[in-house]
Amino acid sequence: MSPLQQPKRGGNLNAFFALLNQEGIPEGHVLLHKVMFAFNYIPETAKPIHITAGDQGSGKSGWDTAEKALLDPGDWSEHKPPTDEDQLTRDFWQNLIVCYGNISKLSEEQ
Repeated sequence: MSPLQQPKRGGNLNAFFALLNQEGIPEGHVLLHKVMFAFNYIPETAKPIHITAGDQGSGKSGWDTAEKALLDPGDWSEHKPPTDEDQLTRDFWQNLIVCYGNISKLSEEQ
């Protein structure tokens, strides 16, 4: 695996967000998302929990997967919802960003 490149000053976060489906998302929510995105680059701080919700086909998985691919050098596929607390702890310990798809079907125990 190649080493990560050194960050460069400049750039435009708006260019990244322009690639994502923002239809129907209030402007304030997009701004909050940008702040949360940038906050993930600050090392050794508690990270916010981001929950993406919306209609089927609204781009939730695409949005989360794109962010995860940029921020988290680990496996960027969606994780299956945890079956117990130990699995949940492992998911968050081993990844900067964890994306669970289709969690509307979680049981009471999960």
